[in-house]
Amino acid sequence: MHVCVVGFVIPGRRIVTNAHVIADHTFVLVRKHGSPTKYKAEVQAVGHECDLALLKVDSEEFWDGMNSLELGDIPFLQEAVAVVGYPQGINFETNSPISFAVLCA
Repeated sequence: MHVCVVGFVIPGRRIVTNAHVIADHTFVLVRKHGSPTKYKAEVQAVGHECDLALLKVDSEEFWDGMNSLELGDIPFLQEAVAVVGYPQGINFETNSPISFAVLCA
């Protein structure tokens, strides 16, 4: 099965994506947004209860020119937060300084 989704880069050369995407896969490839080159990724952590997974890519070439998303403070319980998502999927172009990776499992 071939699945493609979007993840985002965080400090420490890690990629955050959804756990349900990699749950049944033993081999995960990633590529930079807009690039056809694929790189092997290692699953470092999976949190099914929060539907998040953490991936690591060892290739130095993959990280060339990448910027990471700086995470803020953890919100207090019941504090209002904004969440953006695309449950139906979306094709997009971005000039964002944050690097996106397309994960193919």
